[in-house]
Amino acid sequence: MTYPMNEAMRHAATLMAEQRWTEAVAAYETICRQQPEHAAMAASQVGAAHFFLRSYALAIQWYEYAASLGFDARMTADNIAEAQTALRASAPRSGDPPAQPEASSAKLGMPLSFVLLPRPYDASGAHIVDAHSRLFPAAPRPLASISADGKIAELRHHDGLTTFVSLMPAPIPNGEAEAAAQYSMAAHSPQFGPLPPHNAHLLVTSTCAPDGSSRQDVLLRHSRVVAAAATAYGASAVYEGNARATHPTPFYVDAIATEASLVVWTGVSLASDGGRTSILTLGAQNMLGVPDIMVTCARGGGNDALGFALDMLGYVLHRGAPLPDGDTVGRTAEEKVRVQYVASPVDPARRVVKLDLP
Repeated sequence: MTYPMNEAMRHAATLMAEQRWTEAVAAYETICRQQPEHAAMAASQVGAAHFFLRSYALAIQWYEYAASLGFDARMTADNIAEAQTALRASAPRSGDPPAQPEASSAKLGMPLSFVLLPRPYDASGAHIVDAHSRLFPAAPRPLASISADGKIAELRHHDGLTTFVSLMPAPIPNGEAEAAAQYSMAAHSPQFGPLPPHNAHLLVTSTCAPDGSSRQDVLLRHSRVVAAAATAYGASAVYEGNARATHPTPFYVDAIATEASLVVWTGVSLASDGGRTSILTLGAQNMLGVPDIMVTCARGGGNDALGFALDMLGYVLHRGAPLPDGDTVGRTAEEKVRVQYVASPVDPARRVVKLDLP
């Protein structure tokens, strides 16, 4: 992957070479806003500048953002690993819990969500915690603080998991988030109309989960903070890039509050071929580490197929292992649907579980 240089990029690169990190951050952030074609490279360089400024959590967020824009995946993984190591090694502040070892689920990548805002608001941990308490009164209340550079809200959970929230005062480039609204299950409900345009967004990332934490548990606590941030700042929607879906805020909040989380942790794609309809979940591999589910059915049975796909996805998570190829599954003792593994119709490099309903 190459990135042609222009005057703005050369100027920012010069600032980096001269170790003028703060000025480089400002220069590359401007490029992110004004030159979408260079946003991936610029976001990665913002991450690098924050790394050298020892703002490791913010560096990780920018690296993840760069990856979401298409920056080189291997380079991004190396950068994130380096920043995570530095973050864990950095001395804790007085009264903070010690840094936690990286969770086994970290190989899936840190949870990363984008909260779409009508206008920029500086993220305040206090406002997010207040909304968290209202929405999830039975859940442990995270402790909020602001990072030393004043640019990122940190919400520490009781076991050391930390969720970071920072403002990006520009929309996600190229209409990517709005285009992903079609893959939300909310898109098939007349209750929700088209998404309004957004003019800024919050990056929400969670990291440093303790050993033994399940992926679902980490995602649930992360998603509660996302829902709280979206509520606190009047967000129009939440873009879950790893699930390829953008969900309206009321739909997202209700799903997390009622623990129907799978409907926002995955997207859904519908297709028709002759007299059959296929329902494919999106993002289960990225979000949860399990294969996506594709259910085919007779035309007109889409709702039943969608429910079956979610049931099977929940079953896989509950059993802790993928469905064996060639086995049969069903919702009753009489229902026996054969498990097949096939190439994903949207990503042939990956295999998905195919289940054919009568």
